[in-house]
Amino acid sequence: MAAIAYDTVHIYAHALNETLAFGEDPYDGRRLAERVRNRTFEGVQGWVTLDNNGDRETNYMMYSFQDGKMKAVGYYFGHSGEYEDVPGTMITWPAGGLTPPPDAPYCGFDEEKCPFDLRHSRYGPIYTLGLALILPIIFLLVGYTIYHRHTVEKKVAFKTCQLRSQDITPIRTRPATSRNSLPSGEENSCRLAEYKNTVYVMKELRVDGNRATIRRGIQKELTQLCELNHPNLARIYGACLEVPNCCVLIDHCSKGSLQDILKNESIKLDWTFRWSLIMDIVKGLEYLHNSFLKCHGSLKSTNCVVDSRFVVKITDFGLWMLRKKKRISMEEPKFDALHLNNNAVTLLKHAQDQLWTAPEILRGGTERSQKADVYSFALILHEIAFRKGVFYQEGSQLSPKDIITRVALSLSGVPFRPTILEKDCPAGLSGLIKQCWAETPEDRPDCKVIGAAVRRISGMKSENILDNLLARMEHYADNLESLVQEKTAQVLDEKKRAEDLLERLLPRTVANQLKHGGTVHPESFDSVTVFFSDIVGFTAMSADSSPMEVVDMLNDLYTCFDDIIGNYDVYKVETIGDAYVVVSGLPERNSNHAAEIARMALEMLRAVQTFRIRHRTSEQLKLRIGIHTGPCAAGVVGRKMPRYCLFGDTVNTASRMETYGMALRIHVSETTYQALCLTERFLLEARGELEIKGKGSQRTYWLLGEKGGIAKESFV
Repeated sequence: MAAIAYDTVHIYAHALNETLAFGEDPYDGRRLAERVRNRTFEGVQGWVTLDNNGDRETNYMMYSFQDGKMKAVGYYFGHSGEYEDVPGTMITWPAGGLTPPPDAPYCGFDEEKCPFDLRHSRYGPIYTLGLALILPIIFLLVGYTIYHRHTVEKKVAFKTCQLRSQDITPIRTRPATSRNSLPSGEENSCRLAEYKNTVYVMKELRVDGNRATIRRGIQKELTQLCELNHPNLARIYGACLEVPNCCVLIDHCSKGSLQDILKNESIKLDWTFRWSLIMDIVKGLEYLHNSFLKCHGSLKSTNCVVDSRFVVKITDFGLWMLRKKKRISMEEPKFDALHLNNNAVTLLKHAQDQLWTAPEILRGGTERSQKADVYSFALILHEIAFRKGVFYQEGSQLSPKDIITRVALSLSGVPFRPTILEKDCPAGLSGLIKQCWAETPEDRPDCKVIGAAVRRISGMKSENILDNLLARMEHYADNLESLVQEKTAQVLDEKKRAEDLLERLLPRTVANQLKHGGTVHPESFDSVTVFFSDIVGFTAMSADSSPMEVVDMLNDLYTCFDDIIGNYDVYKVETIGDAYVVVSGLPERNSNHAAEIARMALEMLRAVQTFRIRHRTSEQLKLRIGIHTGPCAAGVVGRKMPRYCLFGDTVNTASRMETYGMALRIHVSETTYQALCLTERFLLEARGELEIKGKGSQRTYWLLGEKGGIAKESFV
């Protein structure tokens, strides 16, 4: 490496000297590089040659293993491209030659020097014929292998959902009221069958000879349908292609359809129950929209079935190739579209089944779409909310045919929709229904948005959440962990709300003792400061105002006071009419309780100055405040609506201070005056001796303000 570094500096120095000698720019790198190329010079290890690219032509010594050791047998000189043998040595070259091999193959490394043309070769016809025979055979073999493998895989997959006829035992035949159905066979019936000790709905398949005929496309779809597994879908268990039980087996839901439940007036459905039914449909529909099916295509309350746990399962999805075939050949009692000719409407029979159909489909649009499912869901939501049947129109006796005609035509320019009874509808639900049945499909939300809206609207309807969790735990065994987490979160949310309410009613320390099952013992406090306030002239004001106006005024005032006391170390004891009672120094002991109450009282007076009564905007509210400091006892009283109450003469004296006070002034006792004087922060004025009922003659004071703050005179 040292020799190479030396040679590098050597050639650079020569190039630099030449550049300077010719008066050229020594900082011109391109010019220096040109002087280095195509140059030979004597280096520290011999002559060095640089080619046109500036690469060094290196000399090499070749060694060969002879007589048990490596010997030098030849030299290669890079600058001249010559090779010389070492005298007295002999090399055996590849293929037994006596001379070195050429630098490159005769035809070049890529045979670019010897172009081969089959047309001019004597072997050309043979090569051409061979390729013509071999290539098609290779393609056929590869194609057959891929096709065979794909066919075998599909057969194996379909075989996993095939059932044996001898394992199926038909039970009975009943009307297909639940619509837990797949279209097959001519009879509009819903048979039950027992398979491996479980009851399923048995939907017959078309039979040709001794077996049912199902094309490969339907086999693939049926296999995928058997793999769909969700708590809110009626699962397709499998298919039997052997007589006499050629059928498809589907989960049996013993409670019938959702429409049956809603029509049964003996079944009482509170909104907790209804929200649960709605969320079941939303979850099942969202799963379908994210599956290979992408949509349901025929959603209605008759194919939302209810199991023994009152869990809604969506059925009648998939296998549209069978449905289309049956609708044409077997004249299924449905119609596909609405045809508009010369402003006349021709409807196919049984319009009742089309009441859930989206208007764009009735007009002959796309047969299935997610937005059409959302429209159908809106009508189901309307059924659940009001329980008056599908497409209820208040005071109307329109037939299903007339309803569908109006929905499709929108004759008045306004979309024709069911009547929404706002008084019977929870807040926010009517807006969701209207959004879901919007005339323009793009304006309808997707299932994810609907689910979030339902959760938000039904947030307060969770009284029976634990019972609902226990009732569904067995049914949701496959998804138990996620379900428990979801329900537990809701329970914890309800618990937190209850705890927050308890902490609003009782001091935090007392509430914590009650939450942990402890007993709250009454306590004595050596020194606390109690605050009383009331409104001067409240009785007369109440007599001249309506009850609602009085309540609104007190609510506005006490909301303002509640915001103020949050800034101080005080506890709100209670409000009785126009009286507002606050204490500092309990239940958390506080040596600075008198100052806390004083500052709070001053801020309340300032707030009253800007407070305006809604129904008497020109009147000034006059607040009267009394404060006293002394010993006190406190404890929780009662079990129903427990209250944290104060006991002792200190409470009575504070009330007297307020009673004997004056409007917009803060009246304090002797003990409070002494406590505030210790802080040296407050401005007080002696009122003098005052005869107080039940207390005798007492010396009292006015609290004017805080040093550096606002004095009392600013309030008067």
